[in-house]
Amino acid sequence: MTTICKKATTLLAAVSLAISSMAAQGLAPVYEFNVDASRQGAPIQPTMYGIFFEDINFGADGGLYAELVKNRSFEFHNPLSGWTPFGNVTILAKDPCFDKNPRYARLACSGQITGTGLENEGFRGIGVKEGERYSLSLHARSTGNSPVTLRIELVNHANDIFETKKLEINGKSWKKYTVALAPQQTEAKSRLRITMETEGVIEADHISLFPQKTFNNRPNGMRADLAQALKDLHPGVFRFPGGCIVEGTTIETRYQWKNTIGPVENRPVNINRWNYTFPYKKFPDYYQSCGLGFFEYFLLSEDLGAEPLPVLNCGLSCQFENDDMTQHTPLGKMQPFVDDALDLIEFANGPATSAWGSIRAAMGHPEPFHLKYLAIGNEQWGPIYPERLELFVKAIRARYPDIQIVGSSGPGSEGEDFDYLWPEMKRLGVDLVDEHFYRSPEWFLRGAGRYDSYDRNGPKVFAGEYACHAPNRENSFLTALCEAAFMTGFERNADVVRLCTYAPLFSHADAWQWRPDLIWFDNLSLVKTPNYYVQQLYARHAGTNVLPLQMNGAPVAGQDDLYATAALDKETNELIIKIANVSIRHKTVKLHINGLSPGKHSGKLLLLHSPNLEARNTFAAPHSVTPAESPFEAAAPLTHITLKPLSFSVYRIALQPAQEHLSVYSHKVGAFELILLAESQGQGNKSILIGATPEMLRECAPDGTFPNAVNAFLVKTPDRNILIDAGLGKKLFDNLHAVNLTPGQIDIILITHMHGDHIGGLLRDGKVMFPQAELYLPQPEYDYWMSDGKFKQQQDVIAAYKSRLHLFKPGEPGREGAPLLPGFTAYAACGHTPGHTAFLLESGDEKMFVWGDVAHAMALQMPYPQVAVTYDVNPDDAIAARKQVLEYVSRHKIPIAGMHIAFPSMGTVSRRQAGGYLFTPFPGAD
Repeated sequence: MTTICKKATTLLAAVSLAISSMAAQGLAPVYEFNVDASRQGAPIQPTMYGIFFEDINFGADGGLYAELVKNRSFEFHNPLSGWTPFGNVTILAKDPCFDKNPRYARLACSGQITGTGLENEGFRGIGVKEGERYSLSLHARSTGNSPVTLRIELVNHANDIFETKKLEINGKSWKKYTVALAPQQTEAKSRLRITMETEGVIEADHISLFPQKTFNNRPNGMRADLAQALKDLHPGVFRFPGGCIVEGTTIETRYQWKNTIGPVENRPVNINRWNYTFPYKKFPDYYQSCGLGFFEYFLLSEDLGAEPLPVLNCGLSCQFENDDMTQHTPLGKMQPFVDDALDLIEFANGPATSAWGSIRAAMGHPEPFHLKYLAIGNEQWGPIYPERLELFVKAIRARYPDIQIVGSSGPGSEGEDFDYLWPEMKRLGVDLVDEHFYRSPEWFLRGAGRYDSYDRNGPKVFAGEYACHAPNRENSFLTALCEAAFMTGFERNADVVRLCTYAPLFSHADAWQWRPDLIWFDNLSLVKTPNYYVQQLYARHAGTNVLPLQMNGAPVAGQDDLYATAALDKETNELIIKIANVSIRHKTVKLHINGLSPGKHSGKLLLLHSPNLEARNTFAAPHSVTPAESPFEAAAPLTHITLKPLSFSVYRIALQPAQEHLSVYSHKVGAFELILLAESQGQGNKSILIGATPEMLRECAPDGTFPNAVNAFLVKTPDRNILIDAGLGKKLFDNLHAVNLTPGQIDIILITHMHGDHIGGLLRDGKVMFPQAELYLPQPEYDYWMSDGKFKQQQDVIAAYKSRLHLFKPGEPGREGAPLLPGFTAYAACGHTPGHTAFLLESGDEKMFVWGDVAHAMALQMPYPQVAVTYDVNPDDAIAARKQVLEYVSRHKIPIAGMHIAFPSMGTVSRRQAGGYLFTPFPGAD
């Protein structure tokens, strides 16, 4: 994070007004954009749009890290910072509980009037919510033989006690004690009070208060709402643990990753780089507990679905603070720093039997984290940086040649240091160069073409820190719109720009030092800025490949206040067009689209707009500037669009006519192609539900209905066409035709179960519809449907396919599955019928769980898997099996495809904070 103040510049409004007023003197022009959807360009990396976390503005302790107690181990320079002692309280370090955090508090009570105890203020107060539970823990011992009782209290802003529990300390050895608090009121600025109720002497250390509900319910985890806001960005990469804090003001205060792993109680505290940097925003109580350490950062990357990108110190402390070499490591003493980098890669990727991999495994993650990127240094400059970086490059290339190394172009976006470092980065052969720019609105608008002329053969660009800084440094719609315009240049040049991350990420409303920031929060809530929504729109609608988009033969990079880029999304078969109109007037655009079949194409428009450039989202009005979604229909090859003034528009347009798009959806699973063959999309009624309470219905189906669908799935392997279920048979054959297949080209049919909406396409008027297909049927299904003569439809199918019928017994999730075909394993999946089966697809490193009736009432049975439906042969078995499979796929992070899930019927399953599970459709289906 550069600490140089930026020069104030004029506002965008003045620029737009001047340009637009000239245009207004004549007829309003019509702008012609040409998009070629047939010319697939550079791939847009899945990592393209990410997030950068730095512990500034109390972003970690007091923010993302869910700990509520400040200075929990008494290790700040003032050991009682954050604490108010009363009675007889002293701080000692003899015979400690933790050798790296040796201080602890001794509390002695002998009947004095004041009593004895400690009160913690938290981080500008302790935020707790009614109905939530919190775990108070501490390590303690008694110096006497009699037990000592502690009273644990939460005290509100008016000094009223609103929660009390008691805890008994006994024994002369250090032990961990815990008690659960359940406050009956919501309080943003409460305090934790610990009082001795009986006489005696105790010693206490690492006093912690944690919400029991953390993000993904991880112990020592993240504040749920803040981490969810990160996940909602759909980040592709996660850079951590910061910029300048990696350097430190001195080499001793640099961030050292090895101090942040292992037992959380024994991680040494470090003074935060931003404790003292800004005299106008000085926070003497700003330290790093390192509870949010490298292990937690890697876990969070995994939970967010983002590639981890750690940053390590290169042997230099912050050069803004140190003009000489006294706080920089001599070249001859650099080996420990290089070893830190090599050891980190082993910690992240090494087997559980390796030295550092075993530490990761002991912390609860035996599987590797699959680290691919590593940044060395932050905003260094001058010859002292590349000569140190070279040591890292040689060592990493020799041992870990696949790791992509990120170097730096210094703290500025241009200038002498920038011009010196880029050739040096090329000489050293780094993979990416980290560029930083905190600049004015004018600079961002002028810079949209910045990467059009970059060297295509050199290292790629990582825009590691950037934000538009208006003179007032606030998160206004102005800055968001300028960033949206500038980012069209990122996407247009995806062959050069591989990663980009806005900075800073978080800011505590009561303890901030730097702005603008992406997300503002207080102790109970958060505000997503307009800038947040720009980042989200780009990340959620990135596409897979750049497409040419031009106006008058040139990229649209500011001409007449317009900025635009186009992309293809191969996963959803859509065209994505992003346009920023930074003028104060409407703009009419004639959109010529080559490569789109003639006719009407359905789509949607996501619009971020405000008539007020100074509009902001606040705690009182958090949704003042948010994207609005509306249907959109494009006519090919020419369509007209009208752009709102001061707007950022994202258009998603189906490449295929609307009916085909609604019926077919394709997803790659390694070398397999899984294709949804959608037969119907509609609404189910609550009348089919068993066990749904009024509260569940109010939450998930307020009108008494829920989305429902009937689907089949086609799997194209390199040598076979495999159909999973045959749906109702009404649109099945049209859908097959849409993917250029005939029924005679289906080699194998796998049946999940034999309800009529899964086998309806197998026979038509008694005729076999798939004359070449082998039929695979679970043995328990066969036994059930052949047991009673009333099951005529099922028995007719079995008889018709008898000569090509294969019976198998499915396995169980978490145990040995039943290998069926190469890349296909059968599992007993849901007790909807006795033999109900799901199929695990595996190709390379990719997996997909194709599931029959995962839920008829998706909106209800995913968050509440205890809800059954009237079609269940045995509701209790169905519920138990559903929970088992949901737990299995969520724990192993295996995507699912479901026969009754609404279009596109594929996505991921995760645990809900409130219990149950959450299904997230693949991109393009929201």
